[in-house]
Amino acid sequence: MPHMQVRTQPRVLGPHAPRVGKWVADLRFRDVDGKALKLSDVAGRNGLILAMRDPDCPLSKRYTPRIKRLESEAAAQGFGLLLVNPYDRESALRDIDLYALDLPYAVDENEEIARALSVNTTTEFFVIDAAQTLAYRGMIDDQYGLAFAKQKASNTYLLDALADLSSGRNVAVPATEAQGCLLSIGDGPSMPAKVTYQKHVSRIIQKRCQRCHRPGTAAPFSLMSYGDARRRAPMIRLALEEGFMPPWFSVGETGPWSNDARLTTEEKRDLLSWIANGMPEGDPSHAPLPVNYPDGWAIEPDLIVEFPSNDVPAEGVLDYLYQYATADLREERWIKAVEILPGAPQVVHHILFWNESPEYYEGWKKRDPAVVGKFELIERYFAMMVPGQEATRFPKGYGRLLPAQAPLKVQFHYTPDGRAVTDQTRIGFEFSEKPPQRFVESNVSAQFKFAIPPHAENYEISGDFTFPINGTLLSLLPHGHLRAKSFRVDLVLPDGTEELLLDVPQYDFNWQMNYVFEQPREVPKGAVLRATGWYDNSADNPANPDPEQTVRFGRQTTQEMMVIFFQWSPRM
Repeated sequence: MPHMQVRTQPRVLGPHAPRVGKWVADLRFRDVDGKALKLSDVAGRNGLILAMRDPDCPLSKRYTPRIKRLESEAAAQGFGLLLVNPYDRESALRDIDLYALDLPYAVDENEEIARALSVNTTTEFFVIDAAQTLAYRGMIDDQYGLAFAKQKASNTYLLDALADLSSGRNVAVPATEAQGCLLSIGDGPSMPAKVTYQKHVSRIIQKRCQRCHRPGTAAPFSLMSYGDARRRAPMIRLALEEGFMPPWFSVGETGPWSNDARLTTEEKRDLLSWIANGMPEGDPSHAPLPVNYPDGWAIEPDLIVEFPSNDVPAEGVLDYLYQYATADLREERWIKAVEILPGAPQVVHHILFWNESPEYYEGWKKRDPAVVGKFELIERYFAMMVPGQEATRFPKGYGRLLPAQAPLKVQFHYTPDGRAVTDQTRIGFEFSEKPPQRFVESNVSAQFKFAIPPHAENYEISGDFTFPINGTLLSLLPHGHLRAKSFRVDLVLPDGTEELLLDVPQYDFNWQMNYVFEQPREVPKGAVLRATGWYDNSADNPANPDPEQTVRFGRQTTQEMMVIFFQWSPRM
């Protein structure tokens, strides 16, 4: 687990939190009366919540009333609740007596439960679903911390996780930092004696692969079943050995990123072990609960804007296409989520859209030569869709303004896949009920004036953006075309100190990755976001359309760009 930060509210953790998404055995334990039980004995129809307890921990004490209310809330959604004391029966009995607890209570003095879950603190909660998968770990909410107390919680992490599971959705926040009294627990379970598909591999694939590798997406094949995984095992092994899947290009200790797609060392080890040992299926009763992937929207749009259709041929290399539409709003609205939904995702490389000025919109409609062909207002981009990237959801308390009758300009990049299709793209907006505490803007750190010489192998281009006021940085998206080979983003503080924010040594034009900070990064007024890109215009670059050409800035793929899109929130 990350080092605990005492003077902040609990941090939302990324997809690599220990044991999240893993199968959990039906562990045996003894309750305070010495009765032998299993986790399934106290679970509800939808699963079980385990709450770590310590009668001497300040946060355990503060959360006791909340835990008592949790029992009925959990039961209403089909979950059981088990308190777990990681010490001994004496402290468990004292806990029950002090706080008049009348709940199932496990004494885990041999640390079997704590080891299996890699427990970190005595105020940590765990949700195990009906298929014995650890679906959530972390705080019940963010009302109390080791160094703060609020009148009420801003985020109800645990109840939100229960609601997601009860509705068949992915848990939106599967892990948070768990502030509390740290535990001294030995290492968690070692590598299983026999890795099977149903117990181990299915959960890894569900967590890391199925977002793309399922019917109706841009991925080339499905990985929704044991038969799918067995058939594609040679490709899975190649992807692991070569490191090209899941797609992720940031290296080093930057971030951490909330959408980090990298497999853990344990996940890679288990997948390779499974393949090497003949790909055993295992017991089908150990399978995880299926994820209900939406046939349509992942958000609940309050407004849907439809764009004119585009015909995509069966073959060829296509230039970018552009379309305009208007968000039919009588008054401006704050949005908390936005989603781009293509009608033919199998041929979409990326879709990017802007809220462009009315002047540009009118000029485009009239085919004004001063406007048509001019590069779009790049700093006003709103969102991007790439295969595997779900809807853009702003952090809680953040939002973005969509003006009344907002003109929207969309850039389409299609990659034909052997069959002529027609794409009908829609954009959905989910509104906030009230104005957010912080508003979100987009901008770029970029360079528009450059000339990459013919045959240059490692041409460097850089650009700066200076923050005019204090703010919060939310995400970074490097963008180049066929000659782009690597990117780096540094933050230069006003005192001259430099911090590496993002390092992408092997940029791949086929994947337009947006790197989203787990915790928004505070930036002071006067700090500089320095973007640097390197370009290969030589004949050794297999994607280079013409190494004899001097390459300048332009929006088509045969031209080049050196842009870091970023979203941030000015602190007014």
